[in-house]
Amino acid sequence: MPSIRERIAFLRRAGVGYAWLLLLRRLGKKRARRLHGDRRFLVPLDTAGGIQLMRKGEVWMVPLLRAVLPVTSGSFIDAGASVGQTLLQLRAADEERPWIGFEPSAQPCETIRALVKLNGLRNTRLFESGLSDRHGDAVLHGISSTDGSASMIRDYHGSSHPSQNMTFNVTLTDGATLTDEQLEAPVGVVKIDVEGMELEVIRGLRGVIERDRPLLVCEILPMPDEGTERTRRLLARQQDLMALLCDLRYRLVHIGMVGGYTDVEAPRNDVDRHAGNYLLIPAERYGQIRKLLS
Repeated sequence: MPSIRERIAFLRRAGVGYAWLLLLRRLGKKRARRLHGDRRFLVPLDTAGGIQLMRKGEVWMVPLLRAVLPVTSGSFIDAGASVGQTLLQLRAADEERPWIGFEPSAQPCETIRALVKLNGLRNTRLFESGLSDRHGDAVLHGISSTDGSASMIRDYHGSSHPSQNMTFNVTLTDGATLTDEQLEAPVGVVKIDVEGMELEVIRGLRGVIERDRPLLVCEILPMPDEGTERTRRLLARQQDLMALLCDLRYRLVHIGMVGGYTDVEAPRNDVDRHAGNYLLIPAERYGQIRKLLS
């Protein structure tokens, strides 16, 4: 469990508004409104992860989706759905596109189900499982049952998250075994936010990626080389990921924290840890998609 000092530090980072919502929830408030783009959604504050939906998140996501979805058919796969942040961003940009979410933690899944019911969201399917390249059991390491930075790699965040000492048993689904019906194929977009397990997600979906050529919106956190065994191991995984993307013929575009796009040859390890977001574009569609972002 995080210490009192760590809780206070978190509240300082989160801001007064977040602390105020915590107080309102403690006083019995069950609902709040959240604006994404020009659409308002109801948020279930009475669920374990609901209050996280009120935090300022990826302000670039809705504009990006509104730019690329009109020229991209197919379902939206959300690997690492957390408490439904990306689901709301998708619905702000497209009310009907099929959303298929994968989230291994039980309490975030409860929040997503409440969110769907509260807002009457259609065309949603949730798997209470992590998307990977194998079936089986796994362990998440985090600070709480709704920790969005929880990782299956115990030391993934290093000293930036020293108190991630709680463990949660979860299950994994091999993407290669999912049917077209389950994925509502063809697949148009895959969002990947899985705290270091990007390689396994893309390996599992390789057949779908080769066939449907979806856009990939992927978080790849910066990993500066500290000369330690940990960073050597994680940088080797990053290199394996890049080799796979090269084999699949995808090009990388770095997404700025408040928008803006930069072509890159590899993930940037010199940026803030909140700036590790990329649009991965099939080489044959690069010119078309890149023009939409200029």
